[in-house]
Amino acid sequence: MLLQLRTRIRAEADHVRAGIDERNPESVVIAGERIRDLARAFDELPSALREPLVLTALQERPQAAVARQLRLTRKAVEMRVRRARQRLRMVSAA
Repeated sequence: MLLQLRTRIRAEADHVRAGIDERNPESVVIAGERIRDLARAFDELPSALREPLVLTALQERPQAAVARQLRLTRKAVEMRVRRARQRLRMVSAA
């Protein structure tokens, strides 16, 4: 699961890099730092938030199926995914 996530993060990083003016070294460095910060923030998410996020957002599983797998309510999965995304947004907005 983490290997899939890291592969997806790398793909997103490549996508971000494609939109960067590589003639401007500063923009390349800043983009790289943002990607590293986001990857670090993801790794630092508590597993209670990270696992529902990975299963729903990255593996594209329905929240109801994730809820059954994790033995949570669907609403709990929804809340944990929202909290995980909020934390990641705070890092990307900084």
